[in-house]
Amino acid sequence: MMSVLAAYVVTVAVFLIMPGPLDLVIMNGANRYGFKGALLSVAATNAASLVWIGCAGLMLAGIGGISETLLTALTGVGGLYLAYYGIRLWQDARRPRVNVQHAAEQLPPPQSLGKMARSAFWVGLASPKDILFFMTFLPPFIGRLDMGLLPGLLALTAVWCLLDYLILTAYGMGLAKLLTPKRERIAYACSGLLFVVLGLYAAAAGIRALTV
Repeated sequence: MMSVLAAYVVTVAVFLIMPGPLDLVIMNGANRYGFKGALLSVAATNAASLVWIGCAGLMLAGIGGISETLLTALTGVGGLYLAYYGIRLWQDARRPRVNVQHAAEQLPPPQSLGKMARSAFWVGLASPKDILFFMTFLPPFIGRLDMGLLPGLLALTAVWCLLDYLILTAYGMGLAKLLTPKRERIAYACSGLLFVVLGLYAAAAGIRALTV
């Protein structure tokens, strides 16, 4: 059992470190509100992860099932939201900046904490990367733990939450510290374009799956 848990820890750590949509969301929270923003963004994306973990548990319990076509369709729907989020990032990158010395007095924060958390949750829920992980990689680990479905699911969920908070918070804070106003605009513009491309690709794959 320990070897399975060790393999799961390594798998989750690599998965979280690999660049993906959530990294930019956490970086945005850290850049806007510091550690509090990063932590709140991680909490929101983690809540979305718990939704998919619950779906995986229901599937393993036989309460629900998921076919390859449905999985592709779900990633397609998620892709549409990512494309929308990418457009918003692109627009934010093109928005004129105010002189830094007077920015706090002249402009309110671009997003409230609540709105930022809601956006982070929906990006987490829509991320094709997360959907594929929880629906395809998580179930085999639960089966190999020999702990029973519920204890195994709870154990892997606890490991996931711990690594998720530690790695993504550190990741987001580290990326945010590298940003200057000029780099911020470039990062948001490039990331927005990448989100749109990936989102439209996932959406096209979902449409093909439904029409075949």
